[in-house]
This record gives sequence, C-alpha cells and structure tokens, in this order.
Amino acid sequence: MNLIAKWTDFFKDIGRDSPKNEIKNIQISDVQETDGGVFMIPISLSFVAETKRSFLLLVDKLSVTSNRENLGLMNEFFSHLWAVLKEKDPTMIGTGGNAPTFTGNIDEYIGASIYKWVIDPNSKYITEQDVFNTIRRAANCESDPADACLFKFRQKMRSIPLIAYTIGAANTNKVTELRLFLNNLPPLMNVKQFTFTRKSATANKDGNKVYE
Repeated sequence: MNLIAKWTDFFKDIGRDSPKNEIKNIQISDVQETDGGVFMIPISLSFVAETKRSFLLLVDKLSVTSNRENLGLMNEFFSHLWAVLKEKDPTMIGTGGNAPTFTGNIDEYIGASIYKWVIDPNSKYITEQDVFNTIRRAANCESDPADACLFKFRQKMRSIPLIAYTIGAANTNKVTELRLFLNNLPPLMNVKQFTFTRKSATANKDGNKVYE
C-alpha cells in the first residue's frame, strides 16, 4: 500500500502552482531483479490531467530519467559540479552539524557531502557560487556576462525544465532549486507505452483541454 501511495503521488503531484492530476487506476507489479543487481518495478496506470500545463509537466517529469539525451545532460552537469567541488579545500568547508569526516579520499568525501547536503537544508556544502561556476562550465561561457551565460545554459538544458528554468533563471536561489531537484529526482525509467486523448472541457470556464 505504501508503494501504491508513493507512485500515485508521483503521477498526481506534478509541480508547484499546478492542478493535481486525477489517477483513475494504478497497478504495480512485483519487484523484479535483473542482471547486475538492478531492481525493476513495472507500473501501469490511467490518469486525467485537467489542464494542458498539468499534462505537459507530467510529460517533462517522466522524461527526466527516461530520455537518454536528458540523462547525458544531467551526467555532464553533475560532472562539472563534481569538478568544481573537487577544487575546494575539504578541510576548510563547513557543512553543518552532520559534516562527513575527510579521510584523504576526496571523491568519497564529495559523495558523502553531497548526500548530506541534499537531505540537510542547513548544510552549506554547495554554495550559490559553486552552482553558478558549474553553470558556466556546462554552458562553456566562463568569460561571458552572467545574463548571457544563463541564457546559453537554459538553451542547452531546455529539455530538462526542472533544471533549465530554475537554477538557470536569473533571480532564483540556485542552491535551494538544485536541492529541490535532487530531492525529487525520479529513478531511472523505461516508458514502454504512453497514449492519450484530448477532450474539450466544456464545463471549464477557462476553456482548458482535458487530457486522459
């Protein structure tokens, strides 16, 4: 029941300031283990999105970890972030009360620190400057003005709106937005089939379309 509730919420709650989708039916099959110690959970469902925005936000959410191009973009972004963090002196970084101990292995330290930073809102491990330096490297605009660099970053990452138009916007708290993205990052997905029909919402005073 907990698994059904979790995945129902995943498809229902699809973004800030957006109406929730209605889940009509959801089926979760048994967990399957594949070669290499990977676990797979087959899911099928039907839903209704009352607005075009809700429908498109769900499509964006599903494509974050099911689209290979998006996976490549995320891998590139976080590789640059890792490089930025690697240039810091680990003995001089304050990460809050749950800071990991640096034992001499910088990669292990960065991994542990990122994990604690994601779950601890008081952690100061990743700063606004770290995120912006990562944006500059990802968009190859280290010598450009800030606005131009952010524009290039949005253009490059536009297939992942939850990155492009949050940390890539001019007046956002980039640390907060990156932490929020990682806290809500879906597991790897393989979308076998996705079909929908569009219907007129005659009862809707805004004339929105309903997607089912």
